[in-house]
Amino acid sequence: MITLPKEFVATKFPGYFFNRNDQKLYSLKISGVLKPLKYYTPNRWNHIGRFPSKLKDGTKVYSNGGYRVSVEGRLKFYAIEQLKEIEEHDATIPVKEKVNA
Repeated sequence: MITLPKEFVATKFPGYFFNRNDQKLYSLKISGVLKPLKYYTPNRWNHIGRFPSKLKDGTKVYSNGGYRVSVEGRLKFYAIEQLKEIEEHDATIPVKEKVNA
């Protein structure tokens, strides 16, 4: 079983964890290593900030930046505003071990 420190919060996408202290998104690799993802800021070519992100209370806000994550082989953009509103909870991940038959 993998147990992460309290500052790491699980996101809605599996395998991604947000560190509330340094405001960075991390990806959990198969070896158990947390890899920080690249932060993308809006510019005229990447269309970040062009479309609003929906927050939990229903308001829409234009993003100041965020992270690109892969969900089932498709790239999705995860805005920093959405990540900051995730509540803290215990992030314990059960790991299935192979049974020798």
